[in-house]
Amino acid sequence: MKKFCYIRFYDRLKSISNKERCIFYFNGKPAIIDIVESLGVPHTEVYLILKNQTIVSIYDWVYPGDFISVFPRMHTFFFDLYKQVLLDPAYPKKIKKEFWNRYQNYRIRQFVADVHLGKLVKYLRFLGIDVLYNPSWDDDELIEISVSNKRILLTQDKGILKNKRVQHGFYIIHRDPEKQLEEFLNYFQIDFKPFTRCSLCNDLLIPITKQDLDNFPIEIPESIKQSYSEFCYCKSCYKVYWEGSHYERLSNFFNKIFGNTT
Repeated sequence: MKKFCYIRFYDRLKSISNKERCIFYFNGKPAIIDIVESLGVPHTEVYLILKNQTIVSIYDWVYPGDFISVFPRMHTFFFDLYKQVLLDPAYPKKIKKEFWNRYQNYRIRQFVADVHLGKLVKYLRFLGIDVLYNPSWDDDELIEISVSNKRILLTQDKGILKNKRVQHGFYIIHRDPEKQLEEFLNYFQIDFKPFTRCSLCNDLLIPITKQDLDNFPIEIPESIKQSYSEFCYCKSCYKVYWEGSHYERLSNFFNKIFGNTT
């Protein structure tokens, strides 16, 4: 007789796995996370596991007939739950450790993105969000940067997020950059400071006066200097920014995006 368990995914995990409920057949005694990842959901996306309506570790064994509920990162509800688990002596240390690691994810505000997310990276940098990006970085380099710098790895590659070294990651579901931005903002709900970071280098922008522009390494057209009063520059690439038509288009674009986020 074949052994099987019941799996249910919630919220965005339904889109990542392309299913909400399924019966999973197995041999031996697999861990919950092995089954979840085999169904297409990386461990970095899992924030809560219920087995037969009881909170368990993602490494808990699965037995025939188990009902497994898998939840992604959520917000207000999880903060209360995390505090409850961390303070309750009844929960085992391994569960407390997993919850503590997940709780830390809410505190991380720096990111690193893979080669496929160049447009999203520009949008995020325009919003002042710290995102490292280099299209030449391979998977090993991305993992090393994420781990050593405690940055959340943004990617459309489930395989890299299943690497056991990766503790902080976010799988981008959508392919359209505008939808990707909405997805990001809905998920992380972090504060941002628009137009304070270089879209090319990721460095913070520095205010500069019109007078200083006269001696600037990069020549700025006189018509631009006469038309605008406020300027900023990037100390890494010397790109100069001002509130021109591009600024207005981006402001309108972001206002539209914010209207679609929750």
